[in-house]
Amino acid sequence: MTNKSFALHIYIIALMLRFIPVFLARGLGIGLDDMFQYDMLARSIVSGNGFRWYAQEDLNQLAPFVNFDLSSVKEYDPIRGIPTSFRAPLYPTFLAIVYFFSGNASLPGSLHVIPCFLSILSDLEQKILFSFYFSPLSSFFFLHSKNLLPTAFCSLASSLA
Repeated sequence: MTNKSFALHIYIIALMLRFIPVFLARGLGIGLDDMFQYDMLARSIVSGNGFRWYAQEDLNQLAPFVNFDLSSVKEYDPIRGIPTSFRAPLYPTFLAIVYFFSGNASLPGSLHVIPCFLSILSDLEQKILFSFYFSPLSSFFFLHSKNLLPTAFCSLASSLA
């Protein structure tokens, strides 16, 4: 058996093992996970209702999966939802900005703005941080590595440079 064939067999076995939980969980209903709650909060912010969740519109989306009865909640407003401070506000606000500029939060393409924005942001961060801080520091540490690091690490650092 060649190395490529062995690696391919290992890959296929590992892939099949990873698909087992997917197939076992395919019949499970929706979970009230972070994704849905952040989306609810962002849509509430965009609609001008503030930091609220579980409005009637949200409950209608969940109806096939979960039965909610929020009539016992004293501050429940079916149109606006329930005020909450359970989630941190930064990510829902970021999503609300994306939803606001994309025009419709229900469009799948509206979330494609996020990777574009993050790639621009990380590119700017890299240019600012690495050019101003890390480049001079790396040359300083490389020049003074014999004084700062043990001998074994110095030989490794010089072989990498």
